[in-house]
Amino acid sequence: MSQKVQADVKGKKFRLRATLASKNVIPGEKTWDKARLLLVQYFDGKPQWKFPHALAALAGTHGRQVYNEVFSISPECSELRVVAEMSRCRGEFFIKNLGLYEVEETTIYTWVKWLVRAAWILFIFVLLVPGLKGSGSTLLKTFIVLTVLGVVIGTTLPGQVKKELKEDITQKIETYTAPVMTKAKEYAGDTTKYVSVKLDITKIAHFCLFALLAFLLLLKDSSRSTRLILLDLFMLACATECMQFYIDGRSPLVTDVVIDMAGSVVGMVAGKYLFNGRLTAH
Repeated sequence: MSQKVQADVKGKKFRLRATLASKNVIPGEKTWDKARLLLVQYFDGKPQWKFPHALAALAGTHGRQVYNEVFSISPECSELRVVAEMSRCRGEFFIKNLGLYEVEETTIYTWVKWLVRAAWILFIFVLLVPGLKGSGSTLLKTFIVLTVLGVVIGTTLPGQVKKELKEDITQKIETYTAPVMTKAKEYAGDTTKYVSVKLDITKIAHFCLFALLAFLLLLKDSSRSTRLILLDLFMLACATECMQFYIDGRSPLVTDVVIDMAGSVVGMVAGKYLFNGRLTAH
């Protein structure tokens, strides 16, 4: 099903909203072979898949849920279509309360958004650059910079891009793990009950990045107070969540701060253990 948007769409923002549900949807081989609701941009009659376009991509059975996303339309877009599809997959796809609304950003909001982003980058600079001075190898400092860069990139990804990236990575992982799980079930037979656990790859990334950052900071300067390092990481975690207010399709979550700090504590414990082990060895 496809419906052309009868409006001037070039360079504008639109919010696509719908209540969606699915039943027994069996996905195809490709990551996009699911029950999907899309907002597709066309340039001279050709669909442009390089732009964020999926409101939702469902597989399996999902109860009714409201999906809501803002899409930025290219100034070169000649046609915009709302598309509901079940590409190379089977099952049932339910759509209700479908709506498309134009979104306008006020000048004040635009200015505030960029000022907050600049202040956030400056905050990270002031918070972490002093920690790069002094002792520590160039390689270690490089790893610290790359880890912080990973946090920055993860924070500034638009919601739609993050969602599509998450779905692609999750499906790739499932492609490799599914045969292993099938073999394990065949081997165990009816003696063991298996419970499918869905892990959120973005939460794992949150945890691992902050664990790695805490570990590297402690490894660089083991004489520095653990409390001060954790305080710095707590401020960084809070700042990254506050930034979500000004990233399209993102929203701050207290649970993400908790996950970040849990990772920081684990990284700190690992660093302390390694450092104490080195002292004992000497």
